[in-house]
Amino acid sequence: MRFPHMRDSAFTKACLLLLAICLSLGGCDSGGGGGDDEPFEFLSWSRLRGDILNSGRAVGAIANNPGRIEVVADLSDLGVTASTPAMGIEDVLYIGTARGLVAIDPYAADGNPRRWVFERCDSVEVGPIDGSPAITAEGDVVVGTNNGRVFRVSEDEETGEPTCHWLYPRRGEDPIAGPILSSPALRIDPVNLDPGSTFFTADAGFVQALNRDGSARWRFPPAPGALVGWNSSPAIANSGVLYATAPDGNLYALELSGRVLWQRPAMAASHKGLLASPAVNQAVYVPEQNQAVTAFHSDGQTKWRSETLPRPIAGSLAFASQSIQLGTPEPTVTPTPVETTTPPAETPVPTSTPRRAVELLVYAADTGGSVHAIRDINGRIYRTLRFDGDDSTVPVSGSPIVSGDLYVVLSGDDGFVYASDLDGGRPCTTPTIAEGVTPTPTPTGRIPCTDSNWEDTPGGTGGRVSIGSAIRSFIIAQDGTIFVTAADGTLYSMPVPNETTVVPTPTPSPTPTPEATGTSALSADG
Repeated sequence: MRFPHMRDSAFTKACLLLLAICLSLGGCDSGGGGGDDEPFEFLSWSRLRGDILNSGRAVGAIANNPGRIEVVADLSDLGVTASTPAMGIEDVLYIGTARGLVAIDPYAADGNPRRWVFERCDSVEVGPIDGSPAITAEGDVVVGTNNGRVFRVSEDEETGEPTCHWLYPRRGEDPIAGPILSSPALRIDPVNLDPGSTFFTADAGFVQALNRDGSARWRFPPAPGALVGWNSSPAIANSGVLYATAPDGNLYALELSGRVLWQRPAMAASHKGLLASPAVNQAVYVPEQNQAVTAFHSDGQTKWRSETLPRPIAGSLAFASQSIQLGTPEPTVTPTPVETTTPPAETPVPTSTPRRAVELLVYAADTGGSVHAIRDINGRIYRTLRFDGDDSTVPVSGSPIVSGDLYVVLSGDDGFVYASDLDGGRPCTTPTIAEGVTPTPTPTGRIPCTDSNWEDTPGGTGGRVSIGSAIRSFIIAQDGTIFVTAADGTLYSMPVPNETTVVPTPTPSPTPTPEATGTSALSADG
């Protein structure tokens, strides 16, 4: 279920809150098919990895994105950090900077996209933000800071200025030692219907749960300092279980009450100083330092451990359910005609029809610039998308994102945005249109691209577009626009032209398969 762009913020907030309550109580169908946990996409990109599942899955389709670069806003006076934007209601982007939180309206009609900068909560300075904000069901923003505090803020509908609802620790209390780089996970409590429960990890070494008013609910472990360096972002399954990768090399599963269900060895990969975050779909998935991905069942048993990747894993994972070709074609035999008085027909000649199935693929990028599609049925690598060449690597700057129409998108410190579908095709490869000619929609409803800016990648897979500066982060909006923050202090966009109609490809449901139960299921394609 997806929402169009709604500009009535009060109406939108009410809708989102009611739907979030409904989902927490189990009374709504999230629209996911075939998986235990499919993202409910009522916002384009609500936190670091898109949603509380850390799915890395976007709503927007980019097949018709021509890759033309536009400047949205100059943020050099604020100082661009590693913060990944979150997109809230009214399509406003919230981005952490060296001076606080900035709100940007990239579609501002008056040409002035900067709405406000949140730098102080009364007498308390917000300070630098390297972590990524998160959007609540009511449209507020919750964000942790490098100064060891968490703030909840919203825009005053009358004044248009930011309003600070609370900060944690409270005013007058010492901040948490060390930065909070975790993107908060926000969920309505199904027991007391608290619509603003907040869960995050702290570099000081714990998972912290807060109530809606910002007061402390629980902390794990109770004694701080045991797990210093905890900066991954938790994932919360639809069942209400929180998963967090920790610096002690374990994956923890906690109830939202704070009770530990289990812990399993899973040394999460580290990229640019951040622990890779777990992700939830048909299992719980952890990209590990040993260059493999491990999948765990909800009871903590190992589902599979993937084949070893050629290089260390860069960042977190992304998912897509899509049609893949299996290993051995099935023979197809032409039926023998019914007997007649005519001479017998020739012996039928078998032909081969490729066998296909819809399966969940787990995408993991390595530090050299290849993205590996891993089959969830057995942990085997189905296909590798090589953005890097034989004699070159891509300095990956972040985790992959899968678009609504199943393109895998990656960013690099070399200033390029990379994109490819599973077959190695790049966006905007439909025929160009002569100037002055009215485009004719294709049978799928798409209008062919014009003036594509995508170029070949060194590895020959997909395409790439240069931003001109090292990329700090990127997201894909609901309309297919790719937003990029860059080291030169600029927020860029790669928009889909207004006259282009994009119809996202529906995501098929995975073909039901028996669930693997052992520690390894690396069987052949069959």
